[in-house]
Amino acid sequence: MTTPSTSNPAQKTTSWKSVTPFYGYAALSFLFLTILLLFSTDALKGHFFQPRILALTHLATLGWGTMIILGASHQLIPVMVDGSVYSERLARASFWVTGIGIPILVCSFWHFTTNWPMQLGAVLVLTGISIFLINVLMSIPANKPPSIQIYFLATAACWLFLTALAGALLAFNFTYPIFSRPHLHYLRLHAHMGLGGWFLLLVIGVGSRLIPMFMISKYTNDRLLWWVYGLINLSLILFITDGFITGISTRSFVYLLLGFSGVLLFANYCYKAWRKRIRKKLEVPMQFAMVAVGLLILPLIAASMLIFQILTENQFAIRLTIVYGSLFLLGWMTALILGMTFKTLPFIIWNKVYFGLTGKKAAPSPKDMVNARLLQWQMAFYFPALILFELGILFSNGYLIKSGASLFLLTAIVYNVNVGALLMHKIKPGSNK
Repeated sequence: MTTPSTSNPAQKTTSWKSVTPFYGYAALSFLFLTILLLFSTDALKGHFFQPRILALTHLATLGWGTMIILGASHQLIPVMVDGSVYSERLARASFWVTGIGIPILVCSFWHFTTNWPMQLGAVLVLTGISIFLINVLMSIPANKPPSIQIYFLATAACWLFLTALAGALLAFNFTYPIFSRPHLHYLRLHAHMGLGGWFLLLVIGVGSRLIPMFMISKYTNDRLLWWVYGLINLSLILFITDGFITGISTRSFVYLLLGFSGVLLFANYCYKAWRKRIRKKLEVPMQFAMVAVGLLILPLIAASMLIFQILTENQFAIRLTIVYGSLFLLGWMTALILGMTFKTLPFIIWNKVYFGLTGKKAAPSPKDMVNARLLQWQMAFYFPALILFELGILFSNGYLIKSGASLFLLTAIVYNVNVGALLMHKIKPGSNK
């Protein structure tokens, strides 16, 4: 019988009531995403700027990726600030406002109703994200210097706000001419604010804390992490500033190289943490996490190829754009979530069910609360799904795309069953000592 280790007594853990709704919402979003993906395989062989792909992209980035990261962030803020989250009311408000806005926005893209429904959805999402940003910034203690992880978290939250603001302006731009250039010119910048500024920075910041912790590794190197932080932010700022003025150019390769260098430094950080780990055998969730670090290299390689194709005005750039985006969202991001969900959620549920009952009832360890067989099936479905799906898009092969999408659906079903079992976990009758 084991229990999660306790941290600083002054540290207050965020209530499960403020966190678990994000996990449940994200799991269902992933399921709906894979269902819609299966019925949109023909669209994936065409141009990326079309209603169904825009709907799928926003469901993946907002409903799946952002919602689960918001939930995990509220749980991890106390660990990172060595205190407590500023307001759990704000945490719950960000869930409800963002959670209502996402389906409105996704449905608006799916049916391409560019008037008030799309604008309402965008405003709600922007409002919910603004609440999250306020909560993050107010949670940072003023009486001690922030850790490098706090800088990653706060900066990523700012990038998320800018992404949502740009998205809201683009939603209104369909009806009111806000921007002077074509919509696609700004859409590219909006996407990279989210992919690089929000997802990449946030995951690296949190991962630099959690990956060594879960592997029981004492490795740390704040100086290296500062280099990662600086290179990725510099890359984004230069790319977005230059892109806003001139668009894609040969200079974009330099900006990509800066970001790529930051990612490689983080991969090196994870490798050194792995080398110095005490826990030699990695559990399946950590295997997902470590593979996800490697998968991040693939969209960056695709990005360099995409820049070249755009500069040479090659039509192959259209397919490569979808490959690039899906490698980022369904590859790196999804692999990471599929693993880290079952390293973070079990602790949340353990605190909900068993905290305060130590010595009174038999309590399993958090990892034993997860169905290990389902994790194995999740892995067995996911990796073939990713390979078949990406090859199908690359070679415009409908059979491969549909096969990959079908396996993604099976992955989502298994994931939802495992998450659902955790969320409904209760003390078994007769478990008294």
